Amino acid sequence: MLATPAPGAPPPDPPDDARTHPAGTTAPSPTGSPWPHQDFRALFGAATLNQLGTNTGYVAVPLLALTALDAGPAQVGTLAALSTLAFLLIGLPAGAWVDRLRTRGVLVAADLARAALFASLPLAWWLDVLALGQLYAVVLLAGCATVFSDVGSQSVLPQLVGREGLVRANTAMVTLTAAANIADRGAGGALVAALTAPFALACSSAAYLASALRLTAIRSTPSPAPAARTPLTAQIREGLHHVLGHPELRALAWAAALNNLGGAVLNTMLPVLFVRELGLSPASLACSGRPAAWACSWEPAWPGRSRHAWATGAPCC
Repeated sequence: MLATPAPGAPPPDPPDDARTHPAGTTAPSPTGSPWPHQDFRALFGAATLNQLGTNTGYVAVPLLALTALDAGPAQVGTLAALSTLAFLLIGLPAGAWVDRLRTRGVLVAADLARAALFASLPLAWWLDVLALGQLYAVVLLAGCATVFSDVGSQSVLPQLVGREGLVRANTAMVTLTAAANIADRGAGGALVAALTAPFALACSSAAYLASALRLTAIRSTPSPAPAARTPLTAQIREGLHHVLGHPELRALAWAAALNNLGGAVLNTMLPVLFVRELGLSPASLACSGRPAAWACSWEPAWPGRSRHAWATGAPCC
């Protein structure tokens, strides 16, 4: 027979798997692994498709400018500058804006925006109305969407895996990015070589669309309470003070900025050098970055300072 509680007695404790957790968080995994969480698996799958679309675009957009519009080094350099300008213009307020919105909606909107932007390029090429102005607008707006996507992905992780799984979840996401830099740019170069740049950009658009669909599997993340919101400028100042006030974070920020600057210069000149000056194929351009990417992926096996740099997230090449 089932025992009934005495009148006035407190209700019995619910079983472990039925206990509630704070809004927007999930039950911790007994092993600290993020993989048992369905929401994290959905985010990781979306990030995989996202990386495919992004790295294909890195290869295909400058090649489209070179082959379809006969762009010169100055025009290709402008494309590279506009693709990263969003990080300078809205990088600081983007984090505060994302904190005020439902993160899943931000991620889905960013992917849909990039899918539409990159789909417009092969359509304009097919209609014979493609122009450099459109390429400039697409890379600038896609860069803005990428800022919100990157910030949102980092912000949503603690809500999906809890503090116990955060380190392993971050490790999985960083490993995915490193692997994508090896495989996806090679795949982008192969798509350009096999299908031409416009069709490769259509594949990039499809990858973003598939990523947005995968993100819908994440349970809706809660919006922050209005009472907890602080002024936007105060949040930006707090973030800057936190980064600049710690020597380790300050050094990582400078290293990342210099690394991005060098990467932008390299990515600007390589398409011109390979395609225009040397007459090589797009596949050769994609393969040119693989040795450095392989070095980064194997870098944790190297002892000393390089292992510490990998563990702390510092760029290794």
